[in-house]
Amino acid sequence: MWFIDDSLTKNRNYYLQEMQKLQKDYGCMPYLFYGEQLFKSNLEYFDIEIWNETLLYLEQWKNNLPDMPEINFDKNATAVFNEIKDLSPTVYRKLFTNNDIIKQIFPIIFSENKVLWLLYDYFKQQDGQIYITLGGYLKDLLTKKSAT
Repeated sequence: MWFIDDSLTKNRNYYLQEMQKLQKDYGCMPYLFYGEQLFKSNLEYFDIEIWNETLLYLEQWKNNLPDMPEINFDKNATAVFNEIKDLSPTVYRKLFTNNDIIKQIFPIIFSENKVLWLLYDYFKQQDGQIYITLGGYLKDLLTKKSAT
């Protein structure tokens, strides 16, 4: 068993105990390695140069990762609104009736409620009972947030 990250040793004793059971039950010789230990071992297929090359590639990969995308949709409310306003009413109904999403996700992605207010105004201008219903969900949500 090999953990690429050598800092993941907190369960080492557990794995060693389980490996002893495997050795006894299957008559095999299991090994436990962390980080470069695998490449420094006496196993014939591994070479420390491979480990060093792996670290180099991991560092290059880390340096080329894109920046984290912005998850606060209210920072660019108008653009986000224009992107999502034409989603199916079914999608909105599922979102607005899911308490877990409303309590855990909405405060993160709609921290200032700007997009939600834009959606509320948009729904008021649409025809059909579903838009009245969606507007009601949003109004309840927004007035509850304003009260807290």
